[in-house]
Amino acid sequence: MISRLLLIVFCLVSFNVIGQNEDEPQLKEAEKFAVVLNSSPEYVDVIGLVVSGTSLGVEYRILRNPEKIFHLGVMGGLQYMHIDFFGKSEGYGFYTGTYLLVGRDHFFEIDLGIVAYDDRIPNSFGHTYWDGWPLISLGYRYESTQGLILKTGISTLNLNVGMGLKF
Repeated sequence: MISRLLLIVFCLVSFNVIGQNEDEPQLKEAEKFAVVLNSSPEYVDVIGLVVSGTSLGVEYRILRNPEKIFHLGVMGGLQYMHIDFFGKSEGYGFYTGTYLLVGRDHFFEIDLGIVAYDDRIPNSFGHTYWDGWPLISLGYRYESTQGLILKTGISTLNLNVGMGLKF
């Protein structure tokens, strides 16, 4: 009788009949990094503001728990900016900031940060200089189980679309 009971317990433990994969939390925990490419195509609005940009960056999730719906992380990367509003401004630089995701696979995303770029267009004195632009974005983000990231939203750089990979 005891040998049958031990056999049943052994089967339950080794085959994990409740349908959970023991490696899944480790896999989810490992997916803290992501590489993301974003683009904000040039668009002229009714007041004549033209802002566009393209970025390639890395994200790192500080708070990441598969059981929770809130995820917090930091981001940074390379940025190209083009602004035409009471004078042109254009250049390459970098961005940094933080992001908040609300959801599990389909997320509401909030990004807060700053873009610093070297303005290549000379000012009235003939000099180029470093300039900054706030980075505020609200949008939708989808993350597949295979690691693909698709995102879209509206930001201080107009409408944006992006894609990436998490690992």
